[in-house]
Formats: sequence, C-alpha cells, structure tokens
Amino acid sequence: MFHVEHMPKLLWIALFSLFFSLLGCDQPESDPEKRDPIYSDLVKQAAGLKSEVVATQKEIEINQAELQAVAPQTGQIKYATKRVVESQAKMEKLKQLQLFYELKAESRRRWDQESYAKAFKLKQSWPSPEELKTYQAQKKLEMAPKVWNLRERIDQAKLGISLKPKSGEGEPKESE
Repeated sequence: MFHVEHMPKLLWIALFSLFFSLLGCDQPESDPEKRDPIYSDLVKQAAGLKSEVVATQKEIEINQAELQAVAPQTGQIKYATKRVVESQAKMEKLKQLQLFYELKAESRRRWDQESYAKAFKLKQSWPSPEELKTYQAQKKLEMAPKVWNLRERIDQAKLGISLKPKSGEGEPKESE
C-alpha cells in the first residue's frame, strides 16, 4: 500500500532522477557514421552491387555452359563466345564499381569520425544538411542519362513545343 510517509522518499527519487537525466554526461559517439546518410547510402550501393555480381556470375556460368553445348561449325559458337565475353566484361565493371563504393564508404567512415569530433568540440550539429543536399545533387547528375534526346528534354522542360508540324503548315500548298 502507498502511505503518506513514503511521499518524501518518492519525491527525492523523482527529483534525483530528473536532475541526472537533464544534466547527464555529454560524450561523443563511438561510431558516428551510423548517423550519416551519405555513408549509409554508399554502403547500400556497395551491397547492391554485390548482389549484381552474384547474378552476373550465374549468367557467366549459363553462357559458358551454352558455349560448351554449341555444335561445331554451325556459326553459333561466335554468338555464344560473344555472350560469354560480354558477361565477363560486365562482371569486371561491376567488381570495380563495388570496390569503388567499398573504398569510398571506408574513406567516408574515417572522414565522419574526424568531422564528428570537430563538430562535437565546437557544439555544432552533425551531419551538415547542406552536405547531404550537395551529395544528392551530385548523385542525381551522375545517374542522369548521358545521351542527348531532344524530345525527352523538351518534355522535361514542359515548354509546350511540339516537333511535329501542325496540320497545314508542313504540307505543300495546292495551286489553283
């Protein structure tokens, strides 16, 4: 049962816990990269490429099996060899890109630890929202198509310009 004589003890315990929760020690995080969205994005991209490498490895095995099964002097060996070579080239590119993202993530982790320590000493917010915006803009530009297509550009700009001539404009006039 709750008695009135327990009230001062509960009051002191509540005040004591409130005091320490408000004035608790302020220590830096041991692994600040977990809070960095750029680091997590780099790790996610490396993991995604790892699964693509596994899928491409299976594709290479299938293509090599097809190459072994091709009947000689039918002309199909050229196409089967081409598929094997293309899938191996794709595998090399994926492995290089995966290694790139892994190294970039490791570099970012080290940079996070240094920049977080500086921001913690200066009592600044971390990570910087401007840096995230810059990263996202750069990533958007890197992922943009590298091929120029006039129709798509006009549609993106929504200028309302049509490349097709209006009826009557592009047609020769009949002479009377």
